[in-house]
Amino acid sequence: MNPEQKCTVFDASDKRILETLQNASEESGIFCATREWAYGKLRQSFNSRGDCFDRCGAVVFEYGGAEVLRVPIACLPVTIGRGGKVDYLLEYPGISRLHFHLESIGNLVRICDDASTNGIYLNRKKIDAEDLCDGDEVKLGTVTFRIKKG
Repeated sequence: MNPEQKCTVFDASDKRILETLQNASEESGIFCATREWAYGKLRQSFNSRGDCFDRCGAVVFEYGGAEVLRVPIACLPVTIGRGGKVDYLLEYPGISRLHFHLESIGNLVRICDDASTNGIYLNRKKIDAEDLCDGDEVKLGTVTFRIKKG
């Protein structure tokens, strides 16, 4: 995404979108399937521990108080690792070539392990996938990063 390009976001809350989907009258066909998919995603969003991220913002990884990686929300989903065919590089000890990916679910950002050797620890707990919050600590290999909203 071009840094000068403005992010255009549909201005509606997840709750309003959910109400619109629930009130839809069509009960079959592609609209019904799309409605059920969207309803499932919104249900995940409402039941999450994660913080809402600005859709025009970014997920920032900090190490030692310095920003080492900034991923724009508009670019999600993305793959991250220390090499190979990833969208973003994080070259630190213990990080796999394809370590994890980030995806968005509504205004939430989810981190998902991609069968990495050393796994992902979120706030000292081993996880396969979890929604991120501002201030979370994510340990990848031997390095612990702090997550910030950007």
